[in-house]
Amino acid sequence: MSYYETQAEKSDHFFFEKRTVDALEAHFHSRVEIIIAERGELPVTVNGEKHVLRGGEAFFCDGFSVHSYGKATSDFTAYAILCDKSFFAEPAARLEGKTFPVFFGFKNFPLLETLYENYLASEDKALTLFGACSLLAAEFLKTAKPVARRTERGETLVCGILEYIDGHLEEKISLPVLAEEFGYSKEYISRTFSKYVGAMPRYINRLRVQKARRMLAEGGRTVIETAFLCGFESPNTFYRAYKDAFGTPPKTACPDR
Repeated sequence: MSYYETQAEKSDHFFFEKRTVDALEAHFHSRVEIIIAERGELPVTVNGEKHVLRGGEAFFCDGFSVHSYGKATSDFTAYAILCDKSFFAEPAARLEGKTFPVFFGFKNFPLLETLYENYLASEDKALTLFGACSLLAAEFLKTAKPVARRTERGETLVCGILEYIDGHLEEKISLPVLAEEFGYSKEYISRTFSKYVGAMPRYINRLRVQKARRMLAEGGRTVIETAFLCGFESPNTFYRAYKDAFGTPPKTACPDR
């Protein structure tokens, strides 16, 4: 099961980094994520498709694609970019409804290094990254043949629902509540959420048990107290959801057990 990376949606959350890439479980967000491998190998899975990203290749994730990273080789280094889709708005307009393929070759590392150094030295990093993305888009087109963009609807609604869930975990969250909050029918919300994320109750319970695990590790609360503070309406539901997520009962997370 994938998870929605809420941190990535914050307006001030963007980056341009040169680093290795840690293994990361399946996740998704609306932002553009780019990995340009300089050397080494990184296993990447995107929308169920597995690929080994090698030096001289780029991975372009155009938002709302479920992607994960496996364990990279010890020599793996890459340039990683995360930014809002608006950073690629002008290049996207020139592509006339198309986008870059998920994987393609990339060779101009001198340009990439220059853009990276300019970004590090810049006081206005958002503006500098915006300009860098335009230059990179032009460079991508030298080796990347544009492909048809996925025609998806409901992305904005799903983003809103996921952010609402993240901010109201301790409250009762139901289809009637979400229908009133967002102005859509219960059926449409259920259908759209299932399409992008999966079963809503399981997703909510997963976030709640993750929160509960952190709270239990801090100590000072009983398991039952923690369950109710995280939005569970019964201890049995909490125990089942916790064991389903972590394979152990919740008491194992308590520091004084």
